[in-house]
Amino acid sequence: MPTLTDDSEMPFGKYKGKKMEDVPADYIMYMYDKIRPIALNKMYISQRMFVKYVEDNKDVLEKEIKEMKNGNNKNHRP
Repeated sequence: MPTLTDDSEMPFGKYKGKKMEDVPADYIMYMYDKIRPIALNKMYISQRMFVKYVEDNKDVLEKEIKEMKNGNNKNHRP
C-alpha cells in the first residue's frame, strides 16, 4: 500500500491538494477522529493511508497542537 509523507498531498477534505506538512495539525487530528471509527475494510485507500500517516506522526502532531494553543504556531513536521 502506498504511504503518505509530509510532502504528499492531503487526499481529501478542506485542504485537499495541500502538502501534508502545510495542513494544520488540529485539522489532521479532527479528520483522523472522524475516519478512525470506519472499519478498515470499508475505508478508501486514501483514508487508510491518511490513518497510517497520523498514527506514524501522532506525537509530532499532538506537540504541534499543544504549542499552537500556547501561542507558538511553528510547524514541527520536516
